[in-house]
Amino acid sequence: MRLSLALLLMLVLPACGERGGVVAYEVAAPAAYDWPETEARDDAAEGLVWTVPAGWVAMEDVSDGLIADYRLPGSGEALPGRVTVSMIMGDASGFDANVERWRDQFFFALPEDTARTVRVSPVLPHLLGTMRTAELHGQHQGAAVPTSMLTAVVTILDRDGRAFATWFFKLAGDEATIRAAGRALGEMAFSLRPEGMDAIDLSGGTPDPAPDNNAPDAGNDPGTDDAPQP
Repeated sequence: MRLSLALLLMLVLPACGERGGVVAYEVAAPAAYDWPETEARDDAAEGLVWTVPAGWVAMEDVSDGLIADYRLPGSGEALPGRVTVSMIMGDASGFDANVERWRDQFFFALPEDTARTVRVSPVLPHLLGTMRTAELHGQHQGAAVPTSMLTAVVTILDRDGRAFATWFFKLAGDEATIRAAGRALGEMAFSLRPEGMDAIDLSGGTPDPAPDNNAPDAGNDPGTDDAPQP
């Protein structure tokens, strides 16, 4: 069976909504997005290429450990939207361990209700192997305002089905940033492909997600990262 892209992304991307009536903090409403009229483009590294959404601005100075660093025009001044791309050979300690590491960097607004602050997707099929996403909400260490993070993790598998390399596409900002740019982040991660290959057409949908038998229990502290390091 095949799922439409819209339905698939609903499974793996943010579902920000009610907080059960609990108010953990108060912040001013974020300014509306104002996406510039620029074309989508391809970036490449390590023999692979990915499609960057229209309007995302690439930073010239990229920190060590990162492959690419983007800003999202129109995001709030207090916490600008940031997307980083990085890669680690092998399984990078595994998806669950990374979710634990990322989680430990947040002071959760609702620590007694982890299911509302940490969400992970099932395993999804990807052209190069598999993909999963992790979404976290809370107060990031060192941040002045409440923060959110959505990371798409693409595991490239070798012919024997072992992890050859792990790519991280990480979106950080406030909840408005995640809602506005989360779908675009998922599409960028899905677009990762060998250099020279045509862009992947996602309009026809993608295969069903693989069964998820190893997802961390949302009730048990599940992953980490410095605002942008995998």
